Amino acid sequence: MSQAIETAPNFIRIDEWTATAGQPTPAQLADAAASSVRHVVNLAPDDVPGALVGEAGIVAELGMTFHQISVPWDAPDQTQFERFAAIMDKVADQSVLIHCQANYRVTAFYAAYAVRRLNWTDERARALIDQIWSSPSGFVMPPAWTAFLDRAMRG
Repeated sequence: MSQAIETAPNFIRIDEWTATAGQPTPAQLADAAASSVRHVVNLAPDDVPGALVGEAGIVAELGMTFHQISVPWDAPDQTQFERFAAIMDKVADQSVLIHCQANYRVTAFYAAYAVRRLNWTDERARALIDQIWSSPSGFVMPPAWTAFLDRAMRG
């Protein structure tokens, strides 16, 4: 059964080359491949609830390149961000799907990358972050993520 990649949790189309989301299903990954996505970057550790077992193999079978950087929820760091930036630099101008468990890690990492490498304003980056991180339930960004963003966006 086909599932459009746009139906993945918290899906955001950044531009013609880049999309972000929470954990996609195998059918959504197949749709991404059929939609010309060439790279999948996963920022969630393998042991998060809802992780797709065997994702690297599924992605490879679909003809896409898989990259994983396991970013612990309570400890995002600059080394992980630099690995992410290096991957994003390498796949520039190629279609990429960046995901994690729910698109929190990804929007933070991509916003910092966009400020540092794509000349986004802080306001534009914060608007991307707010699409996922702002919540009517009163959810507040944890201190580890606030500190990470302050460091990552400034270099």
